[in-house]
Amino acid sequence: MEWRRDSEVALVHAVPGDTWKGVMPDAPEEELRGFYGPLGAGLAVYCHIHRPYIRRLPTLTVANAGSVGLPYDGDAGSSYLIIEDGEPSVRRVEYDLDRHLADLKASGYPTARWLAEQARTARGGFPKLD
Repeated sequence: MEWRRDSEVALVHAVPGDTWKGVMPDAPEEELRGFYGPLGAGLAVYCHIHRPYIRRLPTLTVANAGSVGLPYDGDAGSSYLIIEDGEPSVRRVEYDLDRHLADLKASGYPTARWLAEQARTARGGFPKLD
């Protein structure tokens, strides 16, 4: 699904037309308007960068829901976005990170070490592995 829109909320993975474009929380207002304004909704929600935030512009609110399993904002807790009465809010949920890391190690999954380092640091990118 490229994007979903109703009269108030538009949902996209990254930006319309580009699944991999990463728009950061501190992007200039013009960039946010350029990507999400044409969707025609008052609230545009995306997730690609795994960093939860809400930016309110005069006629548009842009929100990122973050990530349940691979947050990239330094907080290892899961995040998600709730929209109540048209107002978005980010929620965080703590979980047993040590158990998650042990489960990853025991899983035999090919990229388990990488995923564990991502979960531990909550920073994204490519961690240095010995």
